[in-house]
Amino acid sequence: MLSDDIAEALYMWVKCAMLPRFEPFRTTEDMFREIGHRWASPPYIRDVLEDALHVQSGRTRRLLAAAVNAIDREVTSRTLPDPRGDRGAPWWHRRLWTG
Repeated sequence: MLSDDIAEALYMWVKCAMLPRFEPFRTTEDMFREIGHRWASPPYIRDVLEDALHVQSGRTRRLLAAAVNAIDREVTSRTLPDPRGDRGAPWWHRRLWTG
């Protein structure tokens, strides 16, 4: 069973994956202002999901990973690599949202 925080992060990641259809973020900074990031409060939702994947086990982890991977594919199909992004940061911090 997922905690409420993880379930909320999953819901918000789905919402982000669908946002470009309606209201795209022009830069990752715009997205961070809207939904946060790891060093903000609340943290960036994809970071929450990544942390959750590392602490879950068994069936819960497999189901969460499958859901997150599906959403990640949607996000990458609607974003472009940020050429100015920090190469040491996770991929989701190095994407630009498109319309």
